[in-house]
Amino acid sequence: MFEDPQSVLRTFVENSSTGIYVVNDKYQFEYVNDRACDLVGYSKDELIGSAFVDFLGPSKDLVVNRYKKRQSGLDIPSDYEIDIRTKSGEVRYFHLYASAFTDSEGNTKSIGHILDITELKTTTAELNRLHQAMQQSPSGVMIMDNEANIEYVNSAFLRSTGYTEAELLGKHSGMLQSDLQEAAVYQEITKTILSGKTWTGELCNRKKSGEIYWVRSAISPIFNEEQQISHYISLEEDITALKQEMRVLARNQQLRDLQYEILNTALRAQEISELYEQVYNQLGKIIQSDNFLMAILDEAKERIYFPFDRDTSDESMPISIAYDSQTSLTGRTIAEGKTLHLRAEEIIKLSQRNELRLVGKLPSVWLGVPLMVEDEVIGAFVIQEYDGITKYAEEDVKAMELSAGQVALAIDRTRKRDALEKLAEELRNTNDIKELLLDVITHDLRSPAGVIKTLSEVLVTEKEEDDLMKTIKQSSESLLMVIENASVLSKINVGEAISRKPIVLHELIEDVIAEFAPQLKSARMQVKSHLDESIKVEANLIIAEIPKNYINNAIKYASRGREIEVWLRKEADRVTLRVEDHGTPVPEENRQEIFNRFTRIDATDKQGRGLGLAIVKRIADAHDAEVGVEVSPNGGNSFYLRF
Repeated sequence: MFEDPQSVLRTFVENSSTGIYVVNDKYQFEYVNDRACDLVGYSKDELIGSAFVDFLGPSKDLVVNRYKKRQSGLDIPSDYEIDIRTKSGEVRYFHLYASAFTDSEGNTKSIGHILDITELKTTTAELNRLHQAMQQSPSGVMIMDNEANIEYVNSAFLRSTGYTEAELLGKHSGMLQSDLQEAAVYQEITKTILSGKTWTGELCNRKKSGEIYWVRSAISPIFNEEQQISHYISLEEDITALKQEMRVLARNQQLRDLQYEILNTALRAQEISELYEQVYNQLGKIIQSDNFLMAILDEAKERIYFPFDRDTSDESMPISIAYDSQTSLTGRTIAEGKTLHLRAEEIIKLSQRNELRLVGKLPSVWLGVPLMVEDEVIGAFVIQEYDGITKYAEEDVKAMELSAGQVALAIDRTRKRDALEKLAEELRNTNDIKELLLDVITHDLRSPAGVIKTLSEVLVTEKEEDDLMKTIKQSSESLLMVIENASVLSKINVGEAISRKPIVLHELIEDVIAEFAPQLKSARMQVKSHLDESIKVEANLIIAEIPKNYINNAIKYASRGREIEVWLRKEADRVTLRVEDHGTPVPEENRQEIFNRFTRIDATDKQGRGLGLAIVKRIADAHDAEVGVEVSPNGGNSFYLRF
């Protein structure tokens, strides 16, 4: 026997997992099933006869509008989202499917099915927010499956790589790797993330265009409900610009160090030939300069001389060539007074047009930088390569230009020093030169030197970390001290009285020792001082020239002893300063003679005109003091000053 169909239908409706209701043309509930009551929190008695729209929030107008259109027979969407305020006051969201029907009495009514989608809506909203956050993130995001195939990339990732989404999705992430990255890095990444940990570090990748770019990356595993790795996520920050900026900063520091080293070398060098080798060595630290030469112009003879060269080819370098400003690259660099940077093909074209005379092996790149002092070109630096690189980097050119500027000044300074020494030699027996020098020093030199000192102090204040500014400041202070000492020496030389003031001798001696730090380091020597800090004397600051001279001579003539000892103490009620070395003792018969002008008793190749100790004696005489030399306890010399 078959069941009543209406009974079956009622059983189905009552037990449905969705809420089902029927409303009349006045929006009143005529029927609700148990699930509908559960969803909104009201009982059947509370719902039957009440208006459906009274439970709606902002979706009320939409429901009424669609109800009317549906009742009038219009074809409108049957399903949409509504919001209902439950009995507890909570607003929840439902997916509604509604349709119209006519009952047995001819009345048009509406039946609806509602499904609670509040949690789904919240989850969807959170996923949308997460998706938007990932899309708008400035960092690149890439999600891969457990085989490292790409499943998702955000906009920032696409901008960094230059690929489109379609070109990346489904592809293996290894397509982004560059051959510049060490294989050990990828092995470390794999080992780390397979162990369930996050790998962080820097990666060198390659864009679609082939261009290299750097990222700071964090790669993490994603686990499923069974705690198995299902995906990997990579967060990347493009640091290419930062790496470039850091490289430029490092390069600029290298250039400053290079300039500083060349400046110090130029100041220490006794002969200009010493400077060439040092410049070559310093340049080699930051530029490829295997093939290097120094060209010096002799305008009077119209020749270019090559005092220094290094070349990997078999070609022998001539001592000099005729100065050719037209068809010689070196000559053209000097004549035009500007940097000349040419590739092999450019050199060949110049040769084919007879604008250049090729000599020796064709270089792949040639760089010539003029050596200039103010507006005068005195020579050129040249580097070239025969194989490999075809163009020097901009920073390499800059390094050459900085070096050329320093070397040109050093050459000019050496030339002028030699000329002044020659002039001094010619005029040393002329008393008139004393007045002339005193006038020049006290009037013509003191003023500009003071200006340099003042300006350098301002610059050091503004740039406290700039070693070059500090060097200029220290040099200007030394220059003023030299001027002051020269003025005092001139007075001593003509027998005039000099000013005196109380001086704490140990402070003065410590300053003198500190001045010799570079020379001591170069000679691999050290000074041991034994200074009585209580001793004061009435003296002129020119007195510092005496320990300076003693220490300088010890460095020159007794460097094999590796040690100098300086003593300041009272000996037999007299204040005595001693500088003791480990050199060959001065013969007894010469101990007084060496304090005379132009006396040198050694046959070494050390430079000097024999004036140092003679000046020492004059300074001591002006202070009513005594100088001399004795054999020291260690078997060397003990030069002394007694007040």
